[in-house]
Amino acid sequence: MNTEILTDAHGDTLTIVSQDVSCPTGPGQFNGTGAWTVSGGTGRFAGATGQGSASGGADFSAGTFTMSLNGTVQFAHS
Repeated sequence: MNTEILTDAHGDTLTIVSQDVSCPTGPGQFNGTGAWTVSGGTGRFAGATGQGSASGGADFSAGTFTMSLNGTVQFAHS
């Protein structure tokens, strides 16, 4: 399980939790897929809900990580 905090230009945050499975693709390299859900937020993201799919990869030798998120985030009504 991974927790990611996404921050917009105004400092508001959206926290997501993803669960994924990865497989090695080369020395120090991994690709994986999984699912994510919104677990919290601040500012305009306070009370938001949502979920979707995730895919990405890491190259530990190069120190790089990429992640693509697809899905929907619903904002809470004030």
